[in-house]
Amino acid sequence: MLVQSSIPYPNFLGKISIADSALCPKIVRDFLFKTQEFSFKAFDFQAVEKTIQEKSLYFTTVKREILCREIKNQYNISNVWLHERQQKNLTYLQDENTFCVTTGHQLNFLGGPAYFLYKIAETIALSKEISSRFPNINIVPIFWMATEDHDFQEIKSCNLGSNTVSLEAGLQEGMPVGRIFPKNLHKVANELQSAQIPEEIIQLFRSCYSEDTPLAISTGKLVQEIFGSTGILCLDGDSANLKQLAKPIFKEEITSEKLYESIVQESNLILKKYGKLQVKPRRSHLFYIPTGGARERLDILKNEVSSIFFTQKRQFTEEEILDELETFPEKFSPNALLRPIYQEHILPNICYIGGNAEIAYWLQLGSAFTYLACPKPLLKPRESFIATSISCAHIMRKNELNLEELIAAGSWEKIQFYFAKKNFSKHKTVLDFKSDFSNLASSFLSELQDSPHLLPTAEAHMTQITKTLKKLEHKMIRAEKILETQKLSSIKRLYEEIFPGGNFQERKISGLILFPSLYNSLPEILFNQYTPENPSIHQFAL
Repeated sequence: MLVQSSIPYPNFLGKISIADSALCPKIVRDFLFKTQEFSFKAFDFQAVEKTIQEKSLYFTTVKREILCREIKNQYNISNVWLHERQQKNLTYLQDENTFCVTTGHQLNFLGGPAYFLYKIAETIALSKEISSRFPNINIVPIFWMATEDHDFQEIKSCNLGSNTVSLEAGLQEGMPVGRIFPKNLHKVANELQSAQIPEEIIQLFRSCYSEDTPLAISTGKLVQEIFGSTGILCLDGDSANLKQLAKPIFKEEITSEKLYESIVQESNLILKKYGKLQVKPRRSHLFYIPTGGARERLDILKNEVSSIFFTQKRQFTEEEILDELETFPEKFSPNALLRPIYQEHILPNICYIGGNAEIAYWLQLGSAFTYLACPKPLLKPRESFIATSISCAHIMRKNELNLEELIAAGSWEKIQFYFAKKNFSKHKTVLDFKSDFSNLASSFLSELQDSPHLLPTAEAHMTQITKTLKKLEHKMIRAEKILETQKLSSIKRLYEEIFPGGNFQERKISGLILFPSLYNSLPEILFNQYTPENPSIHQFAL
């Protein structure tokens, strides 16, 4: 049900629990409701202390020193000035009483869809909330940049309302996107200006992107411009120093069957229960990145005598691939299933915030974490937000619609049918009669159970009457839809705000266009009444 809220700005209209919404897949719902056994735990404050204890034993002083040195180095290379809170957080990270809350995302141009900003804002808000409840520890928010993804098409565009602006890149197909240098940025600047995009966004573009700066650095600058003053730290996992720390995990992936078997074991349980997997396990969850080249999947062919390791372009013996790992760990890149393990190996992380798809593939890894004796973080499905105009919020109130109903309906066709049925008034007595008749028919047929010679005929007549009433109901609903054309037209405006192009708003529209002058206040604006243990979909009017 819709829960009313009272935050002054934006005008929050309420929220619904993610687990109760039609957008939540069954595996995530079961995870939140604890109706199935998972090796991971959903975030709650009671579990924080135990997670901290486990992470304390695993995360060494040496790891902290390497991590802090690498973060400093990445900011130095980017020529980014650190805010006071960030400098303090870097100092805290060297201390054994400091831990992280982490989220990650692709390097979408200008942040891409709105949930890019929402995830980071929530990471900052949750870090602050945990710190307030556990004053003896420090919590640092971390944004993990997915620099090693290699699908440039997925990250090159930003939807700014009625305009979509895209990057161009002269790149080798399959190169890690963080290493890409964009080109023809003057065309992007012209497109932004001709589209009358707010000046704040144009200034962000100019200050963060240049043709001599790779996208990893540009994205880090973007997050710094928007959220740097909150103390959040960006981390690029595509690092020789960090992968040096991860060599034992990568070596285990190369030489042992047990890590693979542990992932398959958990995945098969999920497949049996839910009928699908978010990410299919492979014999090797590593990619190989030659110097200056594309990211190539590393496959393994084993027999009783030896193992062959190969990509599309090259081949290694086990001795050769291990020598390559020892000398050039930066040439090895984890895929989606191995990346969480790599991340948790190098970060003192107590909670990971992710979308439904991310949570689903993390849940495939419980046995792998156990096998590697790497303590698991708490998992938290991210909060979702829907912005509507004041006029569309009025449409909802006027037509007695709420967010739960709209999300459950999903498609425009279903919303039309639902609305017409809900507002069916002139011929409501027929619908009431249909319901009354159904009850009467059931009672009547029950009375005929002792008259087998009459029962088939009676059932046939009752079925025919029921079908006739159903046809009449649909005809009346269609008639009502015609009468309600004007109302449906306004409701379509509302639908197109929530599902632009048929996509859920936060996955389509840029957060920069929704908050052109307020984006750096999102942790306070959106999480003023934050209840982390009950992930929700929030609706507000702008």
